[in-house]
Amino acid sequence: KMPPAEIVIKSSNIGMGLIGERMGAEALHGTLKAFGFGTKTGIEFPGESPGMVYPLSRWNSYSITSIPMGYEVMVTPLQLATAMCAIVNDGVLIRPRLIQRLLDADGTPQGAPLSPEVVGRALPESVASYLRDQVLLPTVEDGTGWRAKVVGYQVLGKTGTAKLVDPETRGYEPGLYLGSFIAAAPASDPRLVVLVMVRHPDSAKAYYGGTVAAPAVRAILTESLAYLAVRPDKEGFARVR
Repeated sequence: KMPPAEIVIKSSNIGMGLIGERMGAEALHGTLKAFGFGTKTGIEFPGESPGMVYPLSRWNSYSITSIPMGYEVMVTPLQLATAMCAIVNDGVLIRPRLIQRLLDADGTPQGAPLSPEVVGRALPESVASYLRDQVLLPTVEDGTGWRAKVVGYQVLGKTGTAKLVDPETRGYEPGLYLGSFIAAAPASDPRLVVLVMVRHPDSAKAYYGGTVAAPAVRAILTESLAYLAVRPDKEGFARVR
C-alpha cells in the first residue's frame, strides 16, 4: 500500500489509476474542467489551442484509470502553468496575461496595473495546501524532482513523462517522449512558476522529466530568483542582493 502523497511523489501510474477509480468518472471529469483543461485560457494571444478533454459520453471503461496517468487528454503548456498557479494560489484559478499594464506612446502608464481576473475555484483551499506542502514540496526535496533543488529556496514541483503520438497513425511513436518538469518557488510565498518541456530527448540516455527537464528548471529559477531579489526561504541563508 502507498499513501496518496507517495503516489504522486514517486510517480506511480498504478496508484494514480486507483485514485481515478475512487474518484469516479464524473468527479474526475469535473476536476479536469475546473482546472480549465479543454478550454482556452483567454490569454491575449491569437491561435490559442483549447487542448482536449473528451466529454463523458466518449469515455470508455479504461478512461478513469488512464486519464490520471496523463493519457486520453491533451493540455497546452500554458494550461499546465495556469493549473500550477491555481495550486499555489490556494486553489483559485487566475486567467493568465501577457499584459500587466498599458502605456501611452511616450511610455507613461495609463491608470493602475491590471488586476488579476479570477476564473473560478479549481480546488478547495485545504486540498491546495495539502498538495503544496505534502506532495509537491516533498517531490523535489525527497522524490523524483530532486534535480530541481535550488540552493537557499524551497521548490514545489512535479515531473512529467509522456509518449508522443504520431499525427498520421494516431498511435504512440516507439521510443519518442516528452519529458517535462513544472515548479514554483519559493514554496513559502511563490513568486515564479517555471515549466520546461524537452521534446524527443535521446531515450537511449534519459527521457524522464525529472532527469532531462528538472535541471533546466533549476537553472532558470536560480537566475530568476536572484534577479528579482526574492528572499530565500530556507533557514540559514541571507537575503539575495
